[in-house]
Amino acid sequence: MKLAAALLLFFISVTPGHARLGDSLKDLKRKYGEPIDAESGSEAGADRYSFRWYNYLVTVTVRDGSSVSEEFARADRKEFSLSEVQQLLMESSEPGLAWTQTDGSTWKQQDRVATWSARSLMVEEKARALKRRR
Repeated sequence: MKLAAALLLFFISVTPGHARLGDSLKDLKRKYGEPIDAESGSEAGADRYSFRWYNYLVTVTVRDGSSVSEEFARADRKEFSLSEVQQLLMESSEPGLAWTQTDGSTWKQQDRVATWSARSLMVEEKARALKRRR
């Protein structure tokens, strides 16, 4: 497990650029590579792109040219460890802003919320997360 965390940290640290909410499709491709799948208009006015990024499948929702959510799942379908979730959150942080853990599976950062379940991590705009819960 420590080896996997060390490898994750290494891969993330050598990857050029950082994909964050609000990024364009061009920025996402720079970070994750070419999409392996794309759905146009999957949600009202939004497109979804799937990427294979190291040991992860990343599904990104893009609305009006900017990403509004990113969902990470392990390609091997194993569960995430807490340290792995924390590393992915650090990777998707705005510079100078920390994530605040509000309970065992939810973090907040300014206008973002992240929700961790055993096999996925969803990072999205707070307004989008609240709308989804209704």
